Amino acid sequence: MVKKQNDNLEYARLSPFLFFELSLTVTLQMRTIRTLRAQLSTAQSSLDQLRSEQKSTKDSWTEHINDLKEKLAVLRKSKLKWDEEEKKLKAEVEDWKDRYEKKGKELEREGAAYVPSFSQSPFRGASSEDRLATNSFYDLKNQVSIDEPRLARIAEYELRIEALTRTLAIWCAFHFCSVSSLRH
Repeated sequence: MVKKQNDNLEYARLSPFLFFELSLTVTLQMRTIRTLRAQLSTAQSSLDQLRSEQKSTKDSWTEHINDLKEKLAVLRKSKLKWDEEEKKLKAEVEDWKDRYEKKGKELEREGAAYVPSFSQSPFRGASSEDRLATNSFYDLKNQVSIDEPRLARIAEYELRIEALTRTLAIWCAFHFCSVSSLRH
């Protein structure tokens, strides 16, 4: 213990400058620690801010990508519908071409005027007046073919009415003549 006291005394004798240096060193170290803590706090807050910005950016990109995926799905469905509609319309056009050709052949058999094939359709490159006249012609031909059985039935009805009228006239002449002769 005595030795320790001697060391402390020796230290005290030697240390006015050393003590000052040590206190200065401690003060500098404390400042450095405060500075480093402040830098650490600033870096930590910057890191937290960057993480929150990164999270919000990632969320917005995720939302944007999901929106794009939904739009892509809608467009794909629309494209499928358009493809199906295109197929239906092409089939319908082919059906109309076949009908047009058949009607043209039918009209040729009936002795109608020249009927061009579908590739030589009067509708291709024709003026609107020509198309209207051609449409009117075909409409009238169609109407005649529709009305023809009705007209035949009407003619039969007229003949029957005429025959029944003559029969009624004969019946009336016979009955009224005989009734009037009986009364007199």
